[in-house]
Amino acid sequence: MNRRFLTYLGASTLLGAVLITGLALLLAITPDWWGPRVGGWLSAPETVQPGDAIVVLGGSTLTRVGTGITLFEQDLAPRLIITGHNPGETNPYLQEADLARQAALSQGVPSDAITLLATTSTAEDTQQVLSFVQGADIHRVLLVTDWIHSRRAVCMLRRALAPEGAEVAFVASQSSFDPTNWWRTDEGMAAVFSEAIKLIHYGASYGLPFWNCLEGDMDVPGLLGALGLSCLLSFGVVILVHRWALRHALLDIPNERSSHSLPTPKGGGLGIALVSLGTMTTHLLAGSPDVPVGVGLVFVLASASIAAVGWRDDCYNLPIKTRLTIQAGVAVALVLAGGAITQVYLPFLGVLSLGTGVALLPSVLWIVSLTNIYNFMDGIDGLAGIQALVTGGAWCFLLLMERQATPALLSGLMAATSLGFLLLNIPPARIFMGDVGSTFLGFSLAALPVLAFSQIENPRLLVTGVLFVAPFAFDATFTMARRALKGENILTAHCSHLYQRLVRMGYSHGQVTGLYSLLAVVSAMGGLFYYAGDEMATLVALLAITALFISLAVAVTALETLRGRVSQQGPLSRLLGPATPASRSKPGE
Repeated sequence: MNRRFLTYLGASTLLGAVLITGLALLLAITPDWWGPRVGGWLSAPETVQPGDAIVVLGGSTLTRVGTGITLFEQDLAPRLIITGHNPGETNPYLQEADLARQAALSQGVPSDAITLLATTSTAEDTQQVLSFVQGADIHRVLLVTDWIHSRRAVCMLRRALAPEGAEVAFVASQSSFDPTNWWRTDEGMAAVFSEAIKLIHYGASYGLPFWNCLEGDMDVPGLLGALGLSCLLSFGVVILVHRWALRHALLDIPNERSSHSLPTPKGGGLGIALVSLGTMTTHLLAGSPDVPVGVGLVFVLASASIAAVGWRDDCYNLPIKTRLTIQAGVAVALVLAGGAITQVYLPFLGVLSLGTGVALLPSVLWIVSLTNIYNFMDGIDGLAGIQALVTGGAWCFLLLMERQATPALLSGLMAATSLGFLLLNIPPARIFMGDVGSTFLGFSLAALPVLAFSQIENPRLLVTGVLFVAPFAFDATFTMARRALKGENILTAHCSHLYQRLVRMGYSHGQVTGLYSLLAVVSAMGGLFYYAGDEMATLVALLAITALFISLAVAVTALETLRGRVSQQGPLSRLLGPATPASRSKPGE
């Protein structure tokens, strides 16, 4: 079997194992974060308004009928319908509907106002209620069940009654646990797991659109479909750019600072930018409830400006002052439109609050800094693309949990379009990203916590954003500080980033990119722990990621020192790995 394939398979397996382990730890350590979000998604919104019939679903009927009786006593509906009736059954559990009827009669509900429907499942409940509605003058149903089953019941009944013009409102019955604490008991955990299995079954068996049927829902299948299509489109555009770049000699020519040795087409990041911007614009113009359309369009215009400047720099080498001026201008425009990050949380220091005017500067500096850091770090095959894939995926997961559709789409696009680009950029790369892609990705990933803060105002967003890009942020910051201490001009081009030093020691692009991919996954998990964990978890995540990258810097320096002390043919040199230059990639900044 192809050795290269086996190498990629092994690396992918390792990254997958780290990711699965990290997610398992996240679930185990942060239930107070994800628990209420899962519970809130399962539970349908309650609406207690007058209707034409109260429907009490079978199963735990005696518990639920009390809520139905209360609604009847409040004159919210003239009929009480109880499902789950099983005539002739001797099993007491299957006689609950009859016992519920007796309880209603004892509470003064007239017998002619009570109807029992013979059903044994939610699907049968829906059909029987539909038949009853079709034979009666009913335009609004008050559905009574416990919150944990409400999504499945409400979604099925709404779809069935829609042709009849009947509305469905949900009223929760009493339960021993609720959406804010269900994970704290074995009963609650078992109930949620069981309901998840039933939702999947009903979705497959009845085509139930359980992801997108209640108020405030996100169309997750539609989102995934859009991301899959964006990945394919990005791949297609990159192929076209590759052909165009070869015809028009848009090539990255190796120099003394380069990490590659052959002229290679550049500008492949144009596929990332075009597909992402096109998809975002379509989404915004179609209507976006969680981000104002004006703010979204400002982002599109700002990021398009960044990409345009990057493309022109790829073709004509713009002066750095021109690039910085434009980057700062569009960053200011975005922050003024969407709002600055005015609160930042730090472990054991609490929330640091900044006035809107004061917060403008750090928000703009964050955006401009990451825009350029990403450009600096796009120096070897696959490095920038894989970082965008991991960071975009982490943001997408976090924002889906927070039910932020538009920022989740944006972050997912960063991951999906980068994946399409990576198909032609993994070592050995056939095309480089170019400034058009690296600056666009840096700007967009920096904009995510700014856009998200304007909606959910979580003070942990900024540090989470830094941790998500920690491999790039640390490498660039460490290198800049190291050069400043050595008296070098930090604004001039160089080849002293940590990843570049590894390549110059002889490690291949695949090895270095693989290392940084592992660091990216670990950093993403650290960012999620920082966002979702308690105070101690945030401190551990911050210190662990910091220690990890300090160790990286120490290890790289130690390797350089060791290589300088041994002869090239010595046994230690052979043990440390090859000392010949790697073959290809974009030059470092």
